[in-house]
Amino acid sequence: MRSLTLLVMLSTAPAAAAVLEAEPSNYRKQLDRLAPGDVLRLAPGTYRERLPIIGKHGDAARPIVIEGPARDDTKGDATAGGAATFVGMRGQNTVDLRNCSFVTVRNITVDCAGLPVDGVNAKGDVPVHDVTIENVVILNAGANQQIVGINTKCPCWNWTIRGCEIIGAGTGMYLGNSNGEAPFIRGVVEYNRVYDPEGYCIEIKHQNAWPADAPTGAGRTIIRHNVLIKTDRPSGSGDRPNLLFGGFPDVGPGSEDRYEVYGNFVAHNPRESLVQATGRFSIHDNLLVGAKKETSAGIFATAHQRKPVRLAHVYNNTVYGCGRGIRAASGSRIDACIGNLVLGDDPISGDISVKAGNLTAPTTEATAYVGRPSLVLEEMNFAPRSERCRGEGLDLERFHGDENFDRDFAGAPKGDRTFRGCYTGDDARRWTPANTLKPRVGGGL
Repeated sequence: MRSLTLLVMLSTAPAAAAVLEAEPSNYRKQLDRLAPGDVLRLAPGTYRERLPIIGKHGDAARPIVIEGPARDDTKGDATAGGAATFVGMRGQNTVDLRNCSFVTVRNITVDCAGLPVDGVNAKGDVPVHDVTIENVVILNAGANQQIVGINTKCPCWNWTIRGCEIIGAGTGMYLGNSNGEAPFIRGVVEYNRVYDPEGYCIEIKHQNAWPADAPTGAGRTIIRHNVLIKTDRPSGSGDRPNLLFGGFPDVGPGSEDRYEVYGNFVAHNPRESLVQATGRFSIHDNLLVGAKKETSAGIFATAHQRKPVRLAHVYNNTVYGCGRGIRAASGSRIDACIGNLVLGDDPISGDISVKAGNLTAPTTEATAYVGRPSLVLEEMNFAPRSERCRGEGLDLERFHGDENFDRDFAGAPKGDRTFRGCYTGDDARRWTPANTLKPRVGGGL
């Protein structure tokens, strides 16, 4: 009997995870073999037959991992040697995710070669969920504004997009479908750099009803510590903000979700606002520079795609060089606008329920408040001059449910909460805003 019991236990035990080595000549065969917990380790080289991840499912304890060589950030060059590079093929998206879950893709380069194909694309008739896209460099995905670095076109939830660089795309990230029928649910988008897109750096589309198997309860989608920079590049399909996120379902699952947007550096837009926000959201401790058009804003709260602004908290942001600083559109309302530092000639406007502790000044007086106000990346320094950027301690308790409501742009504790804007103190050791990945800050931020 003991032997029979042991035999049953062995027959039902999960297979041991495997580490599969691959190179351009055999990686498609190795990809077919992947099972929960397996790691596909890609050698440096040029991979010309795409990366289709179709029908592959790990689980929460045993995700499937596909990884290239660990990246050496000390080289300062996203295209430095030693990468596993997937080259675009006409008519096929380069990294193709369909009917898969609990999958991690990391440490690869995707070169779309100027073809009208996406870098990473999730689509199909079933959800793609619990996916991590990490340290992926996406190049030459700019054939037109509709070509996207990371694109989701089916219901997706529990995604993490971390440490990716998307350079010169048509659109950096387009998460969700234009009709609201493929919601991007409860993702974490963090520590990415999107530079020089024709359209959005990031857009998360509005959402209609969620599918029956989506997560339940109330949750959040987090957009944090990203660097989102546009250029003067023309927009062939219409001007776009750097970051736009739409509203959640009107009723039912997801209707009480919210966006939390913090610690981001968002810069330069010659024709549109930097951040356009709809639905339920909290925007705090961001550095927003250079929405140059007279009618464009650093933060613009507005209805979009028939979705209203339902909850809007805006606090401890630094805004400079924008036609309008923080603006609620006609018919929309910001519930709380607190502790922001806005340097501009039209600093805060629109219907705002609670407005307290903000510090505003004309652009011409900005040097009195921050170290070196500038629209030029190599020159800017928005560390506050402490004697001018302090006031009474801010009451931030209404934001207590937000992640890191008490941490500033650099991840430092806000202490007595007397500083206005996104920085606490004038410590020159902090990261200087630049066209680079933002360094990771401690404390799980």
